[in-house]
Amino acid sequence: MKANDALNDARDRDTAALRARALEAVQQGDIARAENHYLQLLESAPADVEALQFVAAGHFARGDAMRAVAMLLVAQQAKPDDPGILHQLGAAQSAAGDWRG
Repeated sequence: MKANDALNDARDRDTAALRARALEAVQQGDIARAENHYLQLLESAPADVEALQFVAAGHFARGDAMRAVAMLLVAQQAKPDDPGILHQLGAAQSAAGDWRG
């Protein structure tokens, strides 16, 4: 079990470091770099709500509403009653022409 615990600790540190780098990039106004860090974070934590929302917002802004919807549906599974996720998801579904939700 100790090897497994060490692996989980290392993954948690990597996740925290990527999140910190993403937030720093946002504060510096470098959205592309922030998105890259969040994408890296999603490789090890595919249900990370903060990363999913940020990357989905980028897809939505670039006109890829369907991809944004797919990511936000994953985020919604983790936090089904989160108003921010529900708002983003509704906007993306509307833009994608999905009026049924």
